[in-house]
Amino acid sequence: MNHTFWVASLGVGYLLGLFAIAYATDKARERGRSPVDNPWVYSFSLAVYCTSWTYYGSVGQAATTGLGFLPIYLGPTLVFLLAPSLLRRLVSFCRAEGVTSLPDLLEVRYGRGWTLGALATTLMVIGITPYIGLQLKAVGYTFDLLTGRGVATGILDDASFWAALGLSIFAGLFGARSLVATERHEGMVAAVAFESAVKLGAFLVIGFYITFAIGGGFTEVFQRALADADLSRLFLLGEGSGTSLPSWVALSVLSASAVILLPRQFHMLAVENVRERHLRTTSWAFPAYLLLINVLVLPVALVGRLDGEGLSPDFFMISLPLSRGHTGLAFLAYLGGFSAATGMVIVEAVALATMILHHSGVAVLSGVYSTFRGKGVDLSRPLLYTKRAVIFGVVLLGYGFKRWIGESHTLVATGLLSFSAVIQFAPAVLFGLYWKRGTRTGALAGLAAGFGVWIYTLLIPSFVDSGWMSESLLTQGPWGMELLRPRALFGLHGFDTWTHALIWSLVFNMGAYFTFSLLTPQPAEEAPRVELPAAWATRADLEGLLARFVGAKTARDVLGSLPERSSPQALLEATERCLASALGAPSARMIINSTLAWPRDRAVEILDVFGGVSQTLAESREALERRLRELVVLHEASHALSRSLDIETLLQEVLLLIKREFGFEHLAVRLLDEDGILRIRSYVGLMADYVTASAMVPSRDTYFGLCFLDARPVVVGDTREIDKPLLFSKLVKDVPVSAFIHAPMTYEGRVIGVLTAYATRGPMHFTDEFVELFAALANQLAMAAVNAQLYAEVQAYSHAMEEKVARRTAELEKANARLLELDRLKSDFLSTVSHELRTPLTSIQSFSEILLRYDVDDAEKRKKFVGVIHTEAERLTRMINDLLDLSKIEAGRLELYPRPLELEPVFAKALNSTHPLFAEKEIKVVSEVEAGIPPVYADADCLHQVLTNLLSNAVKFSPTGGEVRLSGRQKDGFALIVVADEGPGIPSDRLEQVFDRFHQLRDPQKSHPLGTGLGLTISREIVERMGGKIWVESELGAGAVFSFTVPLSEAPHGLE
Repeated sequence: MNHTFWVASLGVGYLLGLFAIAYATDKARERGRSPVDNPWVYSFSLAVYCTSWTYYGSVGQAATTGLGFLPIYLGPTLVFLLAPSLLRRLVSFCRAEGVTSLPDLLEVRYGRGWTLGALATTLMVIGITPYIGLQLKAVGYTFDLLTGRGVATGILDDASFWAALGLSIFAGLFGARSLVATERHEGMVAAVAFESAVKLGAFLVIGFYITFAIGGGFTEVFQRALADADLSRLFLLGEGSGTSLPSWVALSVLSASAVILLPRQFHMLAVENVRERHLRTTSWAFPAYLLLINVLVLPVALVGRLDGEGLSPDFFMISLPLSRGHTGLAFLAYLGGFSAATGMVIVEAVALATMILHHSGVAVLSGVYSTFRGKGVDLSRPLLYTKRAVIFGVVLLGYGFKRWIGESHTLVATGLLSFSAVIQFAPAVLFGLYWKRGTRTGALAGLAAGFGVWIYTLLIPSFVDSGWMSESLLTQGPWGMELLRPRALFGLHGFDTWTHALIWSLVFNMGAYFTFSLLTPQPAEEAPRVELPAAWATRADLEGLLARFVGAKTARDVLGSLPERSSPQALLEATERCLASALGAPSARMIINSTLAWPRDRAVEILDVFGGVSQTLAESREALERRLRELVVLHEASHALSRSLDIETLLQEVLLLIKREFGFEHLAVRLLDEDGILRIRSYVGLMADYVTASAMVPSRDTYFGLCFLDARPVVVGDTREIDKPLLFSKLVKDVPVSAFIHAPMTYEGRVIGVLTAYATRGPMHFTDEFVELFAALANQLAMAAVNAQLYAEVQAYSHAMEEKVARRTAELEKANARLLELDRLKSDFLSTVSHELRTPLTSIQSFSEILLRYDVDDAEKRKKFVGVIHTEAERLTRMINDLLDLSKIEAGRLELYPRPLELEPVFAKALNSTHPLFAEKEIKVVSEVEAGIPPVYADADCLHQVLTNLLSNAVKFSPTGGEVRLSGRQKDGFALIVVADEGPGIPSDRLEQVFDRFHQLRDPQKSHPLGTGLGLTISREIVERMGGKIWVESELGAGAVFSFTVPLSEAPHGLE
């Protein structure tokens, strides 16, 4: 059945659908909404990398080489997964520099000019034309396969021709809507992203059908293939497989470079990028897309080999469904392949047309047609039509390759031919980014040598394969010289065609690049780019100039985005950027120079206070405008200086004002330090090395030193005539200074610094008016700098005084709080001591009076009274001893006489001393000493005093009939002694305070404290001086456990 009408209708309908998507997207953008401002749309647009080679050719390659198709996708996957920073840097650089193509990138790196860009464009067109032909071949062949037609004999019968015609129309309408190449083609991007989704979906549907419906599933397909000796090798890698390991490496390198350097990839990656942050998603989404579209390639290829005998491996995706009678699926497969081919052709044609128009296209037109040189003629539409005609020509050129050469090549061979061409740009791009010695001559030589080898080892053999040249060239070499055989150059054997060509082309390419870069100095055209001459240019003049080439609307949009009072320099730069994006940098520079050159025979730019060139300085109108401009600049400077008292901020604001108003890109303010050194305090555009090196004592050996010492402006209009080279060579190494001016910064008759402006636009004549204005700015800056310094000093003194007052206040508050606390403790102590002293004295006085006044005959009563007097006297003695002991400890007069002591006798003595206290409250005492514990090394009296203090406290707070436990055991070279009671316990927040002097816990049954509050303080001091530690553990209601350590006699001693 002949399906010609339906297949043609499908193709036409699909193209109309693309038209609708692109049209709707462009309309949405005009309404302020961007449908392509989405990382997924951006990721799918980059899938234009997957062409009909992927859709058809990968299956054909897998059918013959097995896994040999994978390197074509392994390289891009590694680039996006492992080098996202490289992609971000590339996109950022292209956006900042207005780069729209690979030749633009080379010109930015190696200097503006015609030669390099034109050569790169020519070579790119030669290298990519076979790739476009490959897509058209796939469209035509699948059309014929699906419709059952024979091979077309004429052009009008060839489906590829009509596909080329339709695609060129689409690319011309939606890929060339504007001459400004940096303006994104959102309609085209949306269409390409849609095509990427279509081809992925179609491939997966057809792939699953072939794998499961025809092949029986993965397991059966792989088992059948492994059982076949010929097919089993397709699963191997390296030796024994269809692709050797060197070929894997070579193909991976080729694809890694192609995914960035192919015109369509560079265009979609850099020019059509809406936001740089979209790269974060794309860095993994694009590799995921490559994985999905390739996951079924090998199963489909195996099914084709097993069940598709006699079918072309390149087109298993269509022929297998057709052989089973599933025409609908074959139509879907055709639609997927059509999408893969059309997306590539559209973007590639637009990218190549932009290159051609930017690099030599406009020059050719201006040389052929006088209209392009006429003044006032609107060229925007003729140029736009020209760009569309170039797109049409590029597509037809690809069709010509397909028709006369490409029929004898497989899809894979044609694709690799273009990949091998594109990689010739890699050395110039990569080494240019990372090696500063690379020169324009080196880049030209490298490209020429690399492409020469590519033509000799790949393109010419393809002509032989097509029958255009004698086969003896391949077998015997030219003139019978076998060493020059294109596929075994210089006797290199053992590699496939692509690896062989890659090795030799890169060897010659890099060899020529490095050799010529090292042997040739950078010529004048490779010097850093100079500024445009700020001539008579006004906004209206430049808008009219732009309108001639890009249209009135675009011209208004470009210049309207700048501030109303932008300097002529800023307006010229915006104009040049727009023209460069539309016509290419060389054409833009030629148009600007030829239009604005006045007078043509003068090489010196006359700079006045307007920042531009004046033709009639004597006219009154010019004088009034100049004076008005001077007043405006001085007013703006005064306003900027009054906004801030921070010296760094105000210096920077004035420098930026001078840069904006006069176009100087390199400025500096030097201030004299306290040590007499003149240092750059603020700057714009200078290198840090020069800023550091220029710090020196003012000297007449430098121009800024002369300006400072003589207190007068110093002007040099042409640096070729300087007579003070000190430091100047270091400056011009990084900044191409051609003229400069220094003005002294004077305040109250004293020079405090120097204001400097460096020009890089060639020799200049600084008018008297400008010098006066510049000097006035310097004096204003001096006054502001002095005020800022005084303000900073006052602020610093104020802050220092505030900190000092705050510090002294805090110290006084702390001291006062301490005094109040000491006063409270003193009061408590005096109250407690007076009470404690009065109580025993009262008892002694009372009972002694009874004995003196009354005749107590009863011996028992007399004995009892005497006993009370004795007890109270001992109590009084203890309190006094506590005070004396504390006094000795604080004065450092406490003397210790340590010796080995057994704990049991020490415990017995302490318990005997406190026995009356335990007996009075009927408290049980449990004493325990660990068996075998060595003697302790301590002072016997002091140890006794600590134990009696702790036991006495335990008795005080233990309830009547309670129990107190005294124990001693060995621990870590010390004797651990513990006194535990069953008292009310101690609150957790007061465990540390109990050892403070005068601190007492009250007995809940009594209204006043017990004792002087010095016992535990004395105990702590004694224990620590004997080399031990003391602490307490307690919980409310669970008693208290006092523990302390004493060194053993056999351990090292730390007694004081």
